[in-house]
Amino acid sequence: MAIADYLEEIAELERPLGIAKLVQLSGLEGGDIETLREVWPTIPEERRSEVVDALVQLGEDNVELNFDEVFRACLNDEDSRVRVKAIDGLWESEDKSFIDAFIQLMRYDEEPDVRSTAAIALGRFALMAEMDELKPANVEKVKGALLEKVNDDDESSDVRRRAVESVGFFSEDGVQDVVRRYYETGDEKMKASAVCAMGHSCDPTWLPVLIIELQNPDPEI
Repeated sequence: MAIADYLEEIAELERPLGIAKLVQLSGLEGGDIETLREVWPTIPEERRSEVVDALVQLGEDNVELNFDEVFRACLNDEDSRVRVKAIDGLWESEDKSFIDAFIQLMRYDEEPDVRSTAAIALGRFALMAEMDELKPANVEKVKGALLEKVNDDDESSDVRRRAVESVGFFSEDGVQDVVRRYYETGDEKMKASAVCAMGHSCDPTWLPVLIIELQNPDPEI
């Protein structure tokens, strides 16, 4: 079935969404991507959310499926729930073209849930940077954006702490000072994120702290 016809079928709310047929959206290329971008906004909001939710699950169940182009189209969706799910769907992607998109969402999206999810997604690229798998320009871009968000006192605490978790992958002293500062804030959620960042750093100097925190009565910590 042509992609345009299938998208038209998806848009019909009276039809149940056939999960198995969604594999047709895997590995889209060329003109099919353009068709998706044109048609996607015309699909009812309720169905868009349902589709993206199903694609995330399908992608987790079958690693051979690739819905990256669908998720890319959804990063600018009018529905913040769809944007969040799209970012979640890209959690395994190492496509460096998503770096700028995630940074933009973390900085400017109007919804805190989207900003915090984007901050989490940047953690994969922070890890790649630490493993020397990113160009220096991208390393500085990712690190700078995360530190900017970490130090933004006007940002919500949930977004800032997710940025702390992601920036924790960087091993330099300045980043570890930030992690220590968050650990010592007295806020339990900030402390939990600092502990997460300590683990991400794989720096053995944090081991005494982590071993102590294993006994913390707060299950998140």
